[in-house]
Amino acid sequence: MERWLGFGGQTLATRSMEPEENQIPLKRPHFQARGNDLYFLISKRPFCSLSEEEVELWTHIDGVATVAGLRDRFPRADDALTRFWKLQLIEFAPSEPKLGRKRVLIIEPHMDDAILSLGGLMWNQRMETEFTVVSVTGVSNFTSYCRIDRDYFEIEKVTALRKQESDLAMQVLGGRHFVLDKHDAPLRYQEGRWSLDWYRKNRRGISAYVNHSGTDDEVESWRESVSATIAQTDAEEIWIPLGIGTSVDHETTRNACLWALMQLPEVAARATLRFYHEVPYANNFPEHNARLLKALERAGARLRRVENDIGDSLAVKQRLI
Repeated sequence: MERWLGFGGQTLATRSMEPEENQIPLKRPHFQARGNDLYFLISKRPFCSLSEEEVELWTHIDGVATVAGLRDRFPRADDALTRFWKLQLIEFAPSEPKLGRKRVLIIEPHMDDAILSLGGLMWNQRMETEFTVVSVTGVSNFTSYCRIDRDYFEIEKVTALRKQESDLAMQVLGGRHFVLDKHDAPLRYQEGRWSLDWYRKNRRGISAYVNHSGTDDEVESWRESVSATIAQTDAEEIWIPLGIGTSVDHETTRNACLWALMQLPEVAARATLRFYHEVPYANNFPEHNARLLKALERAGARLRRVENDIGDSLAVKQRLI
């Protein structure tokens, strides 16, 4: 289930896929070609090998060419594109997303939180809803390489990669993605280029800092950034995180959004406001979740619970993640 609160299948391996002529194939940003081999980020072992014809097709996937255009140029384009998709090298996005859809603004703490929490719902509603996701922390050096002791801490490279990932997910959904200028918590703990040795010595301090409560100065700084986004939106609905768990970035994003909305009563009056439950935090901190809802109701919020069954779209959500 994915849930939000109103405020005022098949596995990927067996799922069938046929490229549609008006779709645009998009490369995942993690792969680099060297000769006939593709490599995943800093891996020194090939992820897969391509035939000469596949290499030629790979070079023509440029984010503009449609499936129809590639078919005209490559007689066996469908076979190659299907193989690329099954290997999770590419995704398919609509070339002309449907116009006139309901506009929804989703504010997320980090570049991945909206898909983690709402990816199945967004997929189910993509034909009726135009989603715009805004990431408050637009600068980061965090990847899963941290967990396996790899030296991959270049801020510009990691930030660009994470933005490309989020852009790609939103293109698949026919939506848009933007970032604000805030640094995520690890980079507020220590700015600049980290070395692997420094990270190993300081990982516990970083973890503790990530879980501190946001200061008034942090909330005010984030409110200024969030307010500009909310004030300018023409969205019919605004979705904000409930702030479940111990991450300072999630807590500060929620508080900044609430503060901004209180100072923008005209926006709060015209738009439907929703809290969304963050994954995996809603499951990890069920008691915190209940306390937050009670606190909001004591403060005067009138909450309506809405649930969405994403069972049929779970495999798609996992792929978007």
